[in-house]
Order: sequence, then C-alpha cells, then structure tokens
Amino acid sequence: MPYDRSAFVTRTPQEDIAFDFMVDASAYVADKLFAPKPVDKADKKFYQVDLSKLKLVNIDKGTMAEPDTVDEQLFASNVSLKEKKLGGWVNPRDERDADIKSLLGDARKIKQITNQILIGREYQAAALVTNTANYPTALTSAIASGSRWNEAGGDPEADIITAQEAVRNYIGGGVTPCNAIVMDIACFRKLQTSPNLRTRTMYTKAGPVPQELVQAYLGVDHLFISTGRYSAKLEGIAESLGGFYGADNVVLFKYNPSVALEDVSFGVMALMDSPFWVTVTPDPKRMGPAGPARFVQVGSEWALAPGMVESSSSTKFAAGYLLRTVVA
Repeated sequence: MPYDRSAFVTRTPQEDIAFDFMVDASAYVADKLFAPKPVDKADKKFYQVDLSKLKLVNIDKGTMAEPDTVDEQLFASNVSLKEKKLGGWVNPRDERDADIKSLLGDARKIKQITNQILIGREYQAAALVTNTANYPTALTSAIASGSRWNEAGGDPEADIITAQEAVRNYIGGGVTPCNAIVMDIACFRKLQTSPNLRTRTMYTKAGPVPQELVQAYLGVDHLFISTGRYSAKLEGIAESLGGFYGADNVVLFKYNPSVALEDVSFGVMALMDSPFWVTVTPDPKRMGPAGPARFVQVGSEWALAPGMVESSSSTKFAAGYLLRTVVA
C-alpha cells in the first residue's frame, strides 16, 4: 500500500472517512506513478543525486601520487503544493425521511466529494505522464501500424527491452530498471488479444489471458490497470466518458513507493502529512423542520513532480518511458 498510515495522520473521524476512501479507491493509479511523500509545509525541496557516480575515474595511482577526486553533484527541485477543495450540501429533511439514512448523511457526502477530488488528481497525473513534451526525446516513441501489440507483427517484448535500455541510460546501470507498467483497461483488453501472447499461453487455460500472464509476458513486477472514467462534459450536455490514460498508451516506469534520497522513482506526490481537512457546517439561514442544512467541505494540498529528472536544468521524467499507439 503506497500510503504509509504511520506517516500520514488524520485528526477527526471525518478525515478518517476521506483518507480511508482514498486508500481504497483502486480505480485510480496516480499514487502508483507518483509515490506519496508526506511534507510539513507548502514549499518543499526534493533532492536528487546525478549520474556522476557512474563516471569513470582513474584509479591507478602510486603511493606518492595524489588520488583523483570523486565528486557527487546534488541538486534540488522546488515543489509548491496547490490547494484543492470541493463542497456539497446535506439536507437534513431528506436524511430524516430516507429509507437508508447513510446514503444521504455526512459520511456519504464526504466520500462523494473525495471521489471528485481524486478524479481531478487522476486527470492531472494522466495529463503529465501522457504528454510527450514531459519526456526526453529518447524516452518516448510510437509503435508503427503493423507492429502494434495486438497485431500479427507486434512484438511487445522487444519494444519493452528497447524502452528499458533507454531508461537505464538515464537512471544508471546499477539501478533496477523500470519494474512497472500503467495502462488503461481498454488497452489491456486489446493486449489480451495479442497473437504472440495467445500463442505463448494457448496451452495453459481457456478464457481470456489473465492479468498475471500479461504481466509476466511484459517482464515487469507490477501491472497497474486504470479502470477509472471521467466526463469533461458539463451538466445538461451529452456525456462523453473516457479513460484517463488513453486507450493506446503504456507508461513503463520505475515504481518505488518509499523513496529515499538516493533511490529512484518515476514520480513524487508531495502531500501534506494530514492529507485531508473536512468541515461540516450547519447553516442557520437554511433551516427546515429537521434542522439546519449542513455544508460539507473536503480539501487537500498536493503537487505532482518527477522523482528523477533528466538534469538539474530540466523537469522532464527520466525514470520512465511513454509508449504510444501500442494497440490498434
């Protein structure tokens, strides 16, 4: 579980509801791409050690000779948390008369609002990781028609190996390469029809190729499938539901839910150590036979940032690879 309950604290039962709902919201994968890191203030520095530790230095020195020096470059990225909040009304008359009162109470409203905040966070995370401008040129590519993973000429294993080698040149040969993949469930379902994958698994069992076999086929320790949906349409306009990460994108990345100074991770989610604040405020101006209406607010603060960047002068992801148009 990426949220360390000993590091993130809640102060009220209402905040417990919001936190527990966030932890259980498995449809969203932003916390896998961006490892949650508790911070104690809105402006925080995250440090990174550069690749100078891989430098070849002359070690052949005699007794009377001065040794060459070993220098390590340490640089910091400034991360500023942004405030997020939403609210909603609870009508005590509706709550009083409901057959199932819990569906209209404060707890239910807190969960609804928290879910909308998580949708916004997932949207922001997906926008970052599916934008080619956020990667070095060598860490993103498109699969050509005829070679896509669910076509006869597709070779997912070769494409993953190419991507792994490209990332290794940025994060260092001594570091375990990318160990995780994120994709939308629409992409996953198309990948299940890959001719190469079906040939590999045709004698194992009937039915669709299961997730664990797809994961083994791609050679990663973790396969995260985004099942969340959102609609950018306003109320009263026809729905246009879609996935956050696109139906043909795959992000291969370094998953590390507990990042220390010299560790490598794809991303970092700087999050206040008390991740949610919740208020329930009665409004005496909105009074009815069952009492005053209550306004519920849920708020948070976070910032999404690369866990390792190309260089001290860059903000591009260096511990991941964006594969585009992977399925037809």
